Amino acid sequence: MNWTDDPAAVGLDPARWARVAPLTARLCGEAAAALCVGRGATALRPLASGAVAPAGPPAAPETRFAVASLTKPIVTTLVLAALERGELSLGERVVDRLPAFGGGKKRAVRVRHLLTHTSGLPDLLPDDLELREAGAPLETFLDRAAAEPLIFEPGRGVAYSSLGFAVLWALLNDGDPTRAGRLLVERVLEPLGMTATALGPAGLPGATDGPIAAVRTPGRASAGTRVSVWNSDYWRSLGAPWGGAVSTAADLGRFCAAWTTGGGPVLSPAAVETATANALAPMRQIPEEERRCRPWGLGWRRVWPAHAAYFGDLLPPEAFGHWGSTGCVMWADPRSGRWAVILTTHPQDPEGAICGRLSNAIAASFAAEHQGDGDALADCPRGE
Repeated sequence: MNWTDDPAAVGLDPARWARVAPLTARLCGEAAAALCVGRGATALRPLASGAVAPAGPPAAPETRFAVASLTKPIVTTLVLAALERGELSLGERVVDRLPAFGGGKKRAVRVRHLLTHTSGLPDLLPDDLELREAGAPLETFLDRAAAEPLIFEPGRGVAYSSLGFAVLWALLNDGDPTRAGRLLVERVLEPLGMTATALGPAGLPGATDGPIAAVRTPGRASAGTRVSVWNSDYWRSLGAPWGGAVSTAADLGRFCAAWTTGGGPVLSPAAVETATANALAPMRQIPEEERRCRPWGLGWRRVWPAHAAYFGDLLPPEAFGHWGSTGCVMWADPRSGRWAVILTTHPQDPEGAICGRLSNAIAASFAAEHQGDGDALADCPRGE
């Protein structure tokens, strides 16, 4: 990664960019936040605001955050690395590699379905929060995820599924509970220099040291049921492959840079192109409006014209990214190579209002280079 203090070096208008730091401080207040933006392999040094915890020390560019579902693209990268090595294929039936997954209609679930939220698995286990509060080990979640019944036929609908990533992790483990974690370090974290990123015990030396910014209780009480778990040592050490990673703005900037430079040292351009295309397009049994207007790549969500949450309103249709329910988002525009990482400690589901406003301010700061294929989504609904 090439770091710079000059906004123009990454294609930013300095006057517009100067609005972003004050906006971050205003929206996040005294809660911790960090931003990293760049284009290709060049990035501005991260910004930080707020405090690591109430009455705690100031947040810094190197502050670590619980990034929730930003974990999913990281795990996706590991899956793609296995595909490139011939260890898996997208069309492979899950049950052939994981017999405990079960029979019946579950026999039709393929690796592709897990990565695109089309498997029919629900998002979480019915007693997910109770298991977390009881300190259940990761193996319990993986075993239960494999045994969970489907809510629709594979490939016939789209429903966001964290359990799909639990099953992917079990596939990567291949009978060895530490294998996926080791491969994550060897194939993703170490090549990208993500020295402050950890998924439970999996991380480079020192990645699990030091404080982690505390997730703040949101204004809506109904949205705050998981905050105490997110801030617990148990959750941070569990290594949940659907939402348990801890990282920094700079490390996730390195990750985004790889995805906008043909895969960097971890993936091939072919894998990047496949993963960021609309993977729902050929799934003809999924409703047409879902396929065109709410597309998913492999582990990445593409921009939805009627859903500004987290991504904002100003990204082109081919942009892709992911959000985290602790208050985070990262996105990239493959045509221009621009990308952004926004980490906050404000849970914002489902609106993603803080991240969406910051995304708008960041996107507006980049010089216009590509307008996107607006015609492809011209008749998609634009209202929420």
